[in-house]
Amino acid sequence: MTRFHSVADALFHPASHSSEHFPSQIHLMMITSKSIDLLEGRSLRHGIRVAAIAGTLGTLMGLSERSKIALLYAGLLHDVGLVRVVADIAVRLPKGRTEKELFSRHALLNARYRGNPHAPYDELQLSDDTIHLLKNHPQASADFIHRVYLSGEVLDIVQASHELMDGSGYPLGLSGEAIPLGARILAFADTIESVMDEVTGLSARKQAAEHFADMKANALFDPKVVEAFQILCAKDTKENEDLFFKSLFTPQIEPLLHGLFSDSVPIETQRPRLSMSGEMILNLCQAIGGLSDQLLPHSAQNHAIKTAHTAATMARHLEINNDQCGQLIMAGLFHDLGMMSVPLALLNKPDTLNKDQWSIIHDHPRWTEEILKSVPGLEIVSEWSGEHHERMNGSGYPSRRRGSEISVAGRILALADVYSALTSPRPYRTHAYEPLDAIPVIGQGRFRLYDSQLLSVLKASVLERSIPV
Repeated sequence: MTRFHSVADALFHPASHSSEHFPSQIHLMMITSKSIDLLEGRSLRHGIRVAAIAGTLGTLMGLSERSKIALLYAGLLHDVGLVRVVADIAVRLPKGRTEKELFSRHALLNARYRGNPHAPYDELQLSDDTIHLLKNHPQASADFIHRVYLSGEVLDIVQASHELMDGSGYPLGLSGEAIPLGARILAFADTIESVMDEVTGLSARKQAAEHFADMKANALFDPKVVEAFQILCAKDTKENEDLFFKSLFTPQIEPLLHGLFSDSVPIETQRPRLSMSGEMILNLCQAIGGLSDQLLPHSAQNHAIKTAHTAATMARHLEINNDQCGQLIMAGLFHDLGMMSVPLALLNKPDTLNKDQWSIIHDHPRWTEEILKSVPGLEIVSEWSGEHHERMNGSGYPSRRRGSEISVAGRILALADVYSALTSPRPYRTHAYEPLDAIPVIGQGRFRLYDSQLLSVLKASVLERSIPV
């Protein structure tokens, strides 16, 4: 896919587009965080709330700007490693149980709050191997951070974000001040967010958090971090009429978090020359899009990039301008992020789905749109991504749009998505189609399901061998 990289990097280069059409690095991390929330079966913005709490505590504790930004990134990405271990965990669960049920029980909350690390597992009868896999996810998160060129400080915080002061955490078995300060802050922020998420209403959430801080300034957490949170509670009440806590469980937490970044110098990367060049934007978008691919069988795990490549090639045939071509690439890379909401057993089910199961599948474009729509610069990308299962006769989903109600980009993505799916292995069929064999199969839906003119463009692209197998 070298040609795709060279074309896409050119499209993403600052000189070739208007900057307002592309999101910031911070917003891309927020997309990642919300995708992981779906995977965990948690409410959207869990990771954003954790990052906001951690960053605010870091500010109160006098962290440098560099360390504060590293902490904010770490808060957004602390659970991204669950994507790598989820398949192995899902196949080990008792029949009828899902990974979302396991993740939403939040094992560390039980370990830190109730003092029993196995309480959420007893009913699920998890094996030692499964618990071991769960405890390895911080390292998998660190590997993702390394892959997207974030600093070593972010990596160190995430890798140690489940360590506890008395040495009972995991996976490194660190204790006391051997745990990086950022990781100590993040461990407390992650727990306190879950404490508040167990109840509803501003007063109840704040009361639960203050009670936890009063009762748990013990061997598990750094007392200085607990004290900073108690100061935050008192300051919030006196000066801001609970503004921080009021925003925490609303969409307003997103601009609040962005505000914590706004006055800071961008974090140094392992390869500073890239900064947010076209290559780095592309690399980051591919890594994010690839998260949903990791839920697929290994042989089909290039679906996002293949869809984006196919869409971009079709757009070039149509002489679509650079701005829109770059946006279409992002829509192709991100189009299946909503699949993170689907339990893995259902996503990989080899036989026919029932009506309720199809309903869950049919919701995934809506979840994709929900993740993307609040990101400045991705408003149109979110709409296009949400249309990739709409069909010309109105039989698609989730909005039953028909004909010209579907954007041209949405119609391109529909073809790119089905072409990529047909030419890759899937659990529900025994083989993948050869590229030229896939075109007649798609052609059965000409006019009825797919835009006829765009299908001709796809066929021309395949015949020119400008789309990879």
